[in-house]
Amino acid sequence: MDNVYDVIVPGNNDFNGSEPDRETYNLFLTSLYTHTKTLCANALALKDFGLSDYASSYVTKIGNSDFASIYKNVSLNKDGSLNLSKLNLPTYNEGDYIYDQTATYTTDKGTKVGLFGLTVYPDTINSVYFSGIASVEASQTSIDSLKKEGATVVVGIGHTGWKGEGSEDLADVNDTNSWLLANSVTGMDAFVDGHSHSIINDGNGCYVGSSQVFVNQAQCFGSCIGLMKLYIKDGVVVKKEGSVLTGDALSAITPDSSVQKIVDADLARVSADLDTPFATTSYFLNAERISAKNAGGTVRGNETNLGDFVTDVLRACASEKMGTDYDFIVYPGVCCRASIEPGEIPMKSLVSVF
Repeated sequence: MDNVYDVIVPGNNDFNGSEPDRETYNLFLTSLYTHTKTLCANALALKDFGLSDYASSYVTKIGNSDFASIYKNVSLNKDGSLNLSKLNLPTYNEGDYIYDQTATYTTDKGTKVGLFGLTVYPDTINSVYFSGIASVEASQTSIDSLKKEGATVVVGIGHTGWKGEGSEDLADVNDTNSWLLANSVTGMDAFVDGHSHSIINDGNGCYVGSSQVFVNQAQCFGSCIGLMKLYIKDGVVVKKEGSVLTGDALSAITPDSSVQKIVDADLARVSADLDTPFATTSYFLNAERISAKNAGGTVRGNETNLGDFVTDVLRACASEKMGTDYDFIVYPGVCCRASIEPGEIPMKSLVSVF
């Protein structure tokens, strides 16, 4: 990503895992970027967040050439969590921002463009700092700050999600989402969103609120690429357009040679393991999130055969390891990320599931 993106935002899954190393791990990884900036205006070092005692980021950015020496100092604890104690990471104080809030870039015509980032935190930590109201405040503060820095074009990027079906009343929208933000802030020209895997207005974008903020989201996992164009005259946006690239248009994109070289090298290193079959199934093992592809429904909405299989394996392993015959195992459907088709099961399918 460091070879491709100028700015990114953390998503809710970046905060998954067990306390206290989930935030540390995410911050550790983002600190390795030498070019890419991680923006998030509403991520604070909170007591709930585990950062006041433990998590942190490097003060200086670390280049790829230093990876080997870094990872020599990273080990695993007995419970499988990361042990980063040998890295001597400085600790954030509670209330500090743990990522950059904003960034500015100047176009070749001299227009200063400001960006800010926003995330939605997992529901398991019900923090007011990630509520809709606090996120609107963080966004407006960022916009105002960018304007003071001389930015005449302001774009938000977020992992916040589009509004739920039928949610047209602000009073009914409690979560952080791009529809709420666009209706609630002033001074923002556009917002590039993620999280809900939506194609907003078939990828053409949606003009929201009195400021006509242009919101765009193009699904997930590279299945589409969203394209947003802002036309600027005399330093201000005079026209906004959006589109989505799918199918042939997506296939026609020529990969960047330097990035493809990195991808090819990594795939060559792991492809033998990932392509090796280790099991066979006569059944479609269902972990569909939305699609009604199988009569078993969706793994997030009800019991499915792959969900049953995962919990059976966990129960057997836990019982053997702990010496206890467990009666119940509960596993969240959100952690089953892909289905498995009938036939041989290569390791890459199992990786996709989890």
